[in-house]
Amino acid sequence: MAGRKDNGSWGSCFWGIIVMFVVCIVPTTAMSQYMIHEDGEPEKSGRALALPYAFHSDSLDVAYGVAGGMSGYFQRQSSLAVAVLGSSNNSYAAYLLLNDFRIPFLDRLFFDVNASVGHYKEQRSYQLSPPGTLVGKAGTSTSSVQDYVKSSGWDNWGELRLQYVLPLGHGKDHIVSEYITQNGLLKSGASGGESWNPLETGKTTIELKPFYRARTFELPKGVTTNNTNGLEVALVYDNTDFKPSPSTGSLQRFALSRDFGLFDSSGSWTAIEGEVNRYFNLGEMTGLRQNVLALTAWSAYSLTWEERLVSGGKTFSHRPPEYMGATLGGKKRMRAYPDFRYNDRASIYYCAEWRIIPEWNPFSKIPLINLVTVDWWQPVLFVEAGNVARNWSVVDLHDDLKFDAGIGLRFMIEKAVVRVDVAAAPDSWGMWAMIGQTF
Repeated sequence: MAGRKDNGSWGSCFWGIIVMFVVCIVPTTAMSQYMIHEDGEPEKSGRALALPYAFHSDSLDVAYGVAGGMSGYFQRQSSLAVAVLGSSNNSYAAYLLLNDFRIPFLDRLFFDVNASVGHYKEQRSYQLSPPGTLVGKAGTSTSSVQDYVKSSGWDNWGELRLQYVLPLGHGKDHIVSEYITQNGLLKSGASGGESWNPLETGKTTIELKPFYRARTFELPKGVTTNNTNGLEVALVYDNTDFKPSPSTGSLQRFALSRDFGLFDSSGSWTAIEGEVNRYFNLGEMTGLRQNVLALTAWSAYSLTWEERLVSGGKTFSHRPPEYMGATLGGKKRMRAYPDFRYNDRASIYYCAEWRIIPEWNPFSKIPLINLVTVDWWQPVLFVEAGNVARNWSVVDLHDDLKFDAGIGLRFMIEKAVVRVDVAAAPDSWGMWAMIGQTF
């Protein structure tokens, strides 16, 4: 879902390209239970598109494939995307994404499907300890940037997310929010932001997400697996004015994830996480259409974590895999670092983004780019802070906080927000591309 230049995160590079071409270039009017209608324009019918693509990354060398997508055919708010990938280093994968399908006869219940199967020549794990290092140190706050294992292997996953919109606030009469925009900015139809009261404004949803993921690492001493399956339950109160790119309001999310140790799971575990986002419209400024300060705080904790001392280090049980639970690094949190760079029992994360939309928009006059509608572009400055620790303690989590900072460009292309971010830290840097604001 994003792209990073200098690490082994195959999925990141691929999804940045795929989503931008398939979801953005295919005109779509809805994602995540909302539809956008430009003021004065006729409503568009379903659209479809298939495109070849190619790109280069350190983990895949030269990658190539075909991606296709459609929106508005099955239901007005739904979309479908599929893609296949091959590369010069003999990596290959297939992907499927279904978004916002409404269950027949249950108007308030929606589902998404996100699935992939693939084999990659250069996978990294920041949870497995490389030979010659202390067992259990990989991924911790004090670990080295070289504390990872890299090998070929499979990475297969599947998620089914069920969302039930409660009959409260904006969601009482607007199960699917419909926004009226003017050159990409909200004109009417705000779904929240005026006050904090779930009974009067905003949308409250209950989410159930069965998940499955299996990763294998083909090491000299044999194949190591890191598999999980289970259920995530979440309560979300979204009180923002314009879901694709908020300018005011807030969002709160609390989730509990559980792997019950069934099937091929590497071990049972339980984790919780909480997130709070807040958006402030800073008012008019000469030359700007919009001026917003966006803030977020997030934390996670593994409830079932157990460890014991053994010869040469520690062993762990009932801990989440590195890609679940208290993990930092990647496209969304601590963007200067690779996917899952830091992972431990507890984590904390903060971010501030200054987002501005200039009045000047040159993209309608640039050849090739003007084949799609670019309603606005948005320069962004951001700073991030985060850390992981063995215990959820204010002192431990804020001791030796990691910091990074960066710049980004966001675009509203065919009613979808696309972002490209570059972030740097003292010991790492990253570049990411994906759909949607970071928060």
